[in-house]
Amino acid sequence: MNYVVLDLEWNQATNGETAQTAMLPFRLDGEIIQIGAVRLKADFSPGEQFCMLIKPRFYPQLHGMIAKLTGIRQRDLEAGTPFPQAIQQFQDWCGENCTFFTWGNDDLRMLRQNLMIHGLESVWTENWLNLQSVFNAQTDTGGGQKSLKAAMEYFNIPQELAAHNALNDAIGTALLCQRLNLAKSVVAQYAGKSHQAFGEPPLQSWEVGLRPKKSSLFFYEKDVLETHCPVCGERLVFDRWERQNGRRFVTLARCQNHGAPLEYAGVMRLSNGKRAPWQAVVLLYRAGEEEQALYKSLKGKNRLREKKREKILAETGAKGGS
Repeated sequence: MNYVVLDLEWNQATNGETAQTAMLPFRLDGEIIQIGAVRLKADFSPGEQFCMLIKPRFYPQLHGMIAKLTGIRQRDLEAGTPFPQAIQQFQDWCGENCTFFTWGNDDLRMLRQNLMIHGLESVWTENWLNLQSVFNAQTDTGGGQKSLKAAMEYFNIPQELAAHNALNDAIGTALLCQRLNLAKSVVAQYAGKSHQAFGEPPLQSWEVGLRPKKSSLFFYEKDVLETHCPVCGERLVFDRWERQNGRRFVTLARCQNHGAPLEYAGVMRLSNGKRAPWQAVVLLYRAGEEEQALYKSLKGKNRLREKKREKILAETGAKGGS
């Protein structure tokens, strides 16, 4: 088994690229501009390295914030390798039976989005492990997201390389691997979790400011309903949103523009907004058997609750009228 630590840097759309963004088949959260990877040796120490700059196609103008954060310059990108050729070289370097280790979900989500918008297969990315989950389970730092910097500080690993460089961050993550228990059983345990319902990184994610007069209407907001198929760009047809818990809701969506409809699962997390009454984070996943079973279960439970509520209201009304 090949273990490869992966880190990516990506560009974002500038104000001048808004029109171009609107023409894309789906929301592209970022366009990859640098790939950094480290192959782990048998003892999980850092081994061979891979690093490549990517010439962006959809967001060609380097965002000022990204330039400041990464140190990458516009002329560096213009001399970069187009994504399809770069990713093929990376795949060849990775070899077969590769499991990717990343620090968090974002890198894999971004990789799959970029593969999708270029019409490239992503099946080779299926074996994946979020090292944050292992770190949280094996240390006394509690749950939640941790920065790579914080994790390295926890293990007193010197941070001699500049952050926000894909190769440097991959090296730092690889050094962490030596401090974690990554026996085959552990990798299998946590990698398995990444394939459970909504455990994988979403295909798309976006934030929406909602201003409905009634909270029950936020599912019908334009920015929620006008979601398009990541494969063909056609508008998705949504089922009813079902409450999973608190302010988290789940739905199924499908694209009818294929021989067999493609199924997606949508998740919405609501919070009180700063600029609008409601703020929602909407996430879109490919719906497999587990996601469809979850939705079916939620739908059944919620219908049962509604029937009980209707029965109570009917009985209360009958008593009040007598």
